[in-house]
Amino acid sequence: MAGEFGITLVETQPELKPLVLAPTEPLIGPGTLASGNNLVAGAVLGRITASGKFTAWNPAASNGSQNIAGILVNATNASGADANINVYTLGVFNINALNAGANVLSVGIYNNGTIIFEQEVA
Repeated sequence: MAGEFGITLVETQPELKPLVLAPTEPLIGPGTLASGNNLVAGAVLGRITASGKFTAWNPAASNGSQNIAGILVNATNASGADANINVYTLGVFNINALNAGANVLSVGIYNNGTIIFEQEVA
């Protein structure tokens, strides 16, 4: 219908940096996001030792979430209650596409060698 009026609709997508860098598929597993979190896809996660639940990675914590344990696959709002999530638990990821909040990420190997953060090569 837009063409009838001389209008061309152009769908634009923001330029997204690829999250996964390796040629192989990352491993995705189920998990529980602890209540109180509202996180975007690509959020870096830690795991609370006592409950086994995932939460936003916090390098200053002492409850287990100071260790990187995964990457959130889809944006999830668990503000009011725990939520079921999918988590990347193994793979090579673009450090520039990850979300660590105000925390600073470094290129490296994490989670006993199962998660690798690298710079995307242009």
